[in-house]
Amino acid sequence: MFTNATPLLDQLLASHIIDEVAHDAAKQRLEDLALSREPFDTLGIGLFWLLDNEIVSADLIDELEMRSQQEEEGAFAANSIHKQVVAEFAAHLAALQRASVERQFWLSMFPGPRWAWLTGGAAAVVFAGWFFLAPDATPSCEDERVAGALRRALVEVAFGDSSRRWPGTAEDRSNLLLARFTHVKEIGYIKAERSRGCAATLTLEDSSLPIAFTVGPEKGSKEIMVRTGDRRVIEARYGRANKDGTLPTFGAPIGKAQLSAAFSSGVEAFEKKTASINASALKEMDRRRGIDPDRKTVQSVEPLADCLVVEPGKKYACRLQVQYIDRAMAILGKSETQVVQGDFDFVKQGAGWAVSDNFSRQYLDAVVRGRLGALKGDEAARKLEEIQKNRGKEGASANN
Repeated sequence: MFTNATPLLDQLLASHIIDEVAHDAAKQRLEDLALSREPFDTLGIGLFWLLDNEIVSADLIDELEMRSQQEEEGAFAANSIHKQVVAEFAAHLAALQRASVERQFWLSMFPGPRWAWLTGGAAAVVFAGWFFLAPDATPSCEDERVAGALRRALVEVAFGDSSRRWPGTAEDRSNLLLARFTHVKEIGYIKAERSRGCAATLTLEDSSLPIAFTVGPEKGSKEIMVRTGDRRVIEARYGRANKDGTLPTFGAPIGKAQLSAAFSSGVEAFEKKTASINASALKEMDRRRGIDPDRKTVQSVEPLADCLVVEPGKKYACRLQVQYIDRAMAILGKSETQVVQGDFDFVKQGAGWAVSDNFSRQYLDAVVRGRLGALKGDEAARKLEEIQKNRGKEGASANN
């Protein structure tokens, strides 16, 4: 049993917020985690830690909130400690929301009326990144701490902003902490980033949903971030990793760096040329969602093979996998981060490289495929690419 001082846990016990069983279980958890002191500095954060570690249930939070409200109405003897704990608990949740590095829409296809309520009527749930202290090695996809981090996302939605609070019973809310993750597997591991791509099935009550997430350290920190993401995006990136954790190197003779720079410049030029009156409205939508409205559209460019010669030394056709931002998909309740594969032409320009004159058509075709893939699946996107390629061949024949 943990023998160091636990002043905050002791105060929660003395204030009759937790009982002896929970107090002992908490000290045992501190011992199991090899901690030298309590990993929280307020009573409210301590209560959140107990909930997160499944030492107390959501029923306790409901009871404490109700007790605090009744005390304000004079139904109970004044006891400011209860109100303090409730306020600190709520403030901690708000701080976690503000500190989230990435928010994205997920669980867009999750069935059931309760989930529909959690999304505020939209077909998606906002997921915030969660951190936990980790050792030097990146936890495996099956690590229980990873599952705990994912469960906290559900807790945030159910217990966060009161305007979005789930209007179900205390038992209903407790069920959120019983979400199970089965069929967990590692899609791939990128050694240079110490990052794993994972897939699993999330089951809550009678509903199941395939999900994907990444596990890896945040830059400049020893903390591990667990974040959900679009399964297609995660599978596309991590599925390419070799067994030794390295990523294949393709794109010769141009090279990945120059291909990425040329492609990104091509997209920026395309966006300037096609800017519409909707641009400001889309940026305002980003601000309301707490997302940088000026972020770059192109997130990453990965060559999938070496480039094919069109004109030796002057023009090459390169197969790329592009991860990009598509705000239109967010409006539809899908992840705005999309991934697509396509063939793009690059031409020599001075000492560097640039996209060719037909880039606008190639890029638009890719965006359409990306949207179709997100809505109808990768097979539908592959069929569309064949149609697009045949259209291009027919056009070339007509010109000849």
